[in-house]
Amino acid sequence: MTDESRRRFLTGAAALAAAATTPLAVSRLSSTASNRRMAFELNETGAIVYQRYREGRGVSSIAVEIADRYEVSLDDAARDVRGYVEQLRRVGLVT
Repeated sequence: MTDESRRRFLTGAAALAAAATTPLAVSRLSSTASNRRMAFELNETGAIVYQRYREGRGVSSIAVEIADRYEVSLDDAARDVRGYVEQLRRVGLVT
């Protein structure tokens, strides 16, 4: 991945993404124990993955879109999308 591609991949949430285990970030903003409500912030790429996954698209299909959009290799995109979907599962945003 070139520096320019990585910059575009992280646009809008570089600080969050740098702290995440993948270039896609999910960050818990708040949690209220009394009603179990939580707020999360997704970076631009994370929001795309989340939306597409919720629409029923598979990881491979999403990875193709991410690879094309951000000019990264399909292998890198697939690895990152798989890891990100796992993050979303861990925090309960998808099943």
